[in-house]
Amino acid sequence: MVECTIDLPDKGDQVANAIRRAEQARRSLDNSGWPEIQVLPVVATILGEREIAGQKDDAEGKGVLVLCSNDLRKAVEVIKRPVDADELFAQWVSSLNRPKFMRTGLF
Repeated sequence: MVECTIDLPDKGDQVANAIRRAEQARRSLDNSGWPEIQVLPVVATILGEREIAGQKDDAEGKGVLVLCSNDLRKAVEVIKRPVDADELFAQWVSSLNRPKFMRTGLF
């Protein structure tokens, strides 16, 4: 579930909305017989990494991936060539489970 904003990730409860919508999607998938599908709450913002520094860490601590303008530019470069969507998703999920100083790769 993706929430988009032109402001800080948690202004207007974007993080809480992403979590709530991901939980709703998770329940719907479970009830439809698709319990193995993973749902990742995401907030995308046009602001840069420095502008959202503290909020990005807070949101990711809650399990919400935050993509800032820098990440979105990298994503555009990545999709210019064939990419394994499952691998990209796994990288994003993995980035939420590691301390920031240990993160490497695309995002």
